[in-house]
Amino acid sequence: MSRIGIFGGTFDPMHKGHLIIINEFINKWLLDRVLIVPAYVSPHKINENTLFPAEIRLEIIKKSIADNQSISVDDFEISKPTPSYTINTINHIEKKYPDSNLYLLIGTDQLKNFHNWHKYEIILKKVWIIVANRHTEDKIINENIKYLELNNEYIDISATDIRNIIKNNGDLTEWIHPNAISTIKNYLQSNENIG
Repeated sequence: MSRIGIFGGTFDPMHKGHLIIINEFINKWLLDRVLIVPAYVSPHKINENTLFPAEIRLEIIKKSIADNQSISVDDFEISKPTPSYTINTINHIEKKYPDSNLYLLIGTDQLKNFHNWHKYEIILKKVWIIVANRHTEDKIINENIKYLELNNEYIDISATDIRNIIKNNGDLTEWIHPNAISTIKNYLQSNENIG
């Protein structure tokens, strides 16, 4: 059976920290593939606007992963302008890859409230939960959830920090894959009032 990793999020925008985490996910759990599943609207961020529209976020992801055969993007969530529930995505991926073990990567920040996710008990029966370290003051333990740890190195940057760099016309070379920088710059030039 193949081993498929699932990594969801808003990816506004995808940055090198995401890519480092994905590669650790692949290497530590011997995954055959990681599917990046960008959300059009996260159920946890319904009232938040993204800096980049869906089609630009998708293009940034595609350009950022173009040189890695083990990573692909699934547009199941981002193609629907409604909140995305993880259980629906898992059901979709199960049908697409029927002979696979599925591994869902979440962050420590998401683990805290995972028991509030839509149909979380069913999710736990369908996938292995892998938890990546995020910047949190304390180690978050959720006794309701059985999970495994990625034990990744913490990367001291966030999408919020990168959005602030973008809004201030800062240098992106340290944080954004070189293939994707032109997509961001072209979008900013055609939307000069952004930020």
